Amino acid sequence: MLNSGTALQKRIRTSKRSVMARHNWLESMKGFGSNIFFIKPQGSFQGNKIRHLDSLHLALHEMGHSLTQGNLDGKGEFGYAEVRNPMSKKLRDIVGANSYNFSVMKPIVEAKGKDPKDNPLIAEILAFQAGVSKAFTQNNPSETVFAREDVYLYLKRINEAEKQGDRMAANSLKSVLRRHQGYTQNTAELSVDPMWLYLMNPKLAKEIMPLNAKAIREEFRKAGNDKIQFYSHPFATILAAVMGMGMLAALGLEEPDEEVMPDGILTA
Repeated sequence: MLNSGTALQKRIRTSKRSVMARHNWLESMKGFGSNIFFIKPQGSFQGNKIRHLDSLHLALHEMGHSLTQGNLDGKGEFGYAEVRNPMSKKLRDIVGANSYNFSVMKPIVEAKGKDPKDNPLIAEILAFQAGVSKAFTQNNPSETVFAREDVYLYLKRINEAEKQGDRMAANSLKSVLRRHQGYTQNTAELSVDPMWLYLMNPKLAKEIMPLNAKAIREEFRKAGNDKIQFYSHPFATILAAVMGMGMLAALGLEEPDEEVMPDGILTA
């Protein structure tokens, strides 16, 4: 965890001032693990304080990438594979060869003669990205966070422009949104949203994305990964406690600028 957006951007060596979190792959780790970096609760970003829920969201999002891109069984060497994704701006997404993205997402996205958006599993994700439902922790449902607030706001502005009869503005916004969704609908970004929600609030994930929640549980169970298991108790509860209650020092992780989560903490 880092104290500010400036500290995070310096740590990961990026000039992009919009970056609030990052996961860095470690190909030498068994199963291909990663380090994650995010702004801590009450840290600052562009002059604003980061809510606990937003910091938690950042952390779980990056962990979600590690889970969906790494080897499902957590063992062996990591390899790369390709997904031909008509929704992605790159059209060809790079994924882990032994990953959730390869075993679950690739067959759906590449199904011949079918629009991936018509698949019920993908439809659940796109609805979540559009802001049809918002996320929250089980112990604080009054505080919420969008999966993709930028997508939600674009759709809201398009709807407002159409209601006002401003077709030029609506079409311009739709064009911008399509370009942005070339990123949010790439394979890795599609799969990460149900994953981080499952970590944050399993009950909610099962309610609003039942097909994705089932796929996550069954795929990791089938892989025989004994370090990553999905229970009804939210992993977010454990992570929030570690982040917000001074437990980092007890875990031996206290650093002035950055702390790394211990091995095996995803077995919540």
